[in-house]
Parts: sequence; C-alpha cells; structure tokens
Amino acid sequence: MLSKESLVKAGFMDQIVVIFKQLGVDQTIAHQFIVFVVMFVLLKTLFFDKLQFVLELREAKTTKLDGAADAKFGEADKMASEYEEKMKSVNAQAMNQVSEVKAKALSKQKTELKKVEDELEDEVEAKRQQFMQEVASKKEAILKNADQLSDGLVEKLIQ
Repeated sequence: MLSKESLVKAGFMDQIVVIFKQLGVDQTIAHQFIVFVVMFVLLKTLFFDKLQFVLELREAKTTKLDGAADAKFGEADKMASEYEEKMKSVNAQAMNQVSEVKAKALSKQKTELKKVEDELEDEVEAKRQQFMQEVASKKEAILKNADQLSDGLVEKLIQ
C-alpha cells in the first residue's frame, strides 16, 4: 500500500508535471537551459561586468567628490572664520587709532583754546588796567577842576 507521504509526494509531482505541461516545457528544456547559461555567461562578461565596473566607478567618484566638497566647505568655513577674526582685529585697531587721533586732536585744541583764553584774559586785564588808569586820571583831573570850580562858584556867590 502506498503511504500517505508517498501519495502526497506523488500528488505534488503530478502538480509540477501539470504546470510544466501548461508552460509548454518538453524535452528541449535541457537545450534551453544550456542556451540560457551560455547567454548568461556571455552577457555577464560582456555587459554586466562592464556595467558593474561603470556603476562602481561612478559611485566611487561621486563619493570622492562628496568628500572633496565637504572638505572644501570645511576649508571655506575655516577661511570665513579667519576672515571674520581678522576683520574684528583690524576694526579694533582702526577704532584704537581713531580714538588716539581724536584724543590728540582734542588735547591740541584744548591747549590752543587755553592759550587763546590766557591771551584774551591778559588783553582784557591790560585794557581794564588802562581803563582804570584813565578813570583815575580823569577823576583826578575832575577833582582838580572841582577845587577851581568850587572856588569860582564861591566867589560868584560871594559877589
């Protein structure tokens, strides 16, 4: 008697034979398989290996270019930061120089202003002294005249 496993295997094999017949598989399957293997080997050596080489080369170049681009971006960022630092340094130096020049100019102007103020004070003091002398001399002259005028007035009143 046939065992259950042998019946299942026989049924399975029958299904495979039916599928092969529906696909039109016959005694030429061996020839077709050999042609397929030969074509695969030929296409692989002539086409697929070259295609694989080109794809790997392209990938390597692309990856290499990405690495180079990242390196360039890093270098550009580094140069930009150096540029900013140098600009800050130069700006600070320029501001220091401007401050120094401004301080020197203010000092010079203060010195000149003080000199002019001193000259004007001396001139004002000299004019004041001269005016005071003129006032004193006119006062003295008026007082001398006052004695003569008072004497003349007294004489006229007496007469």
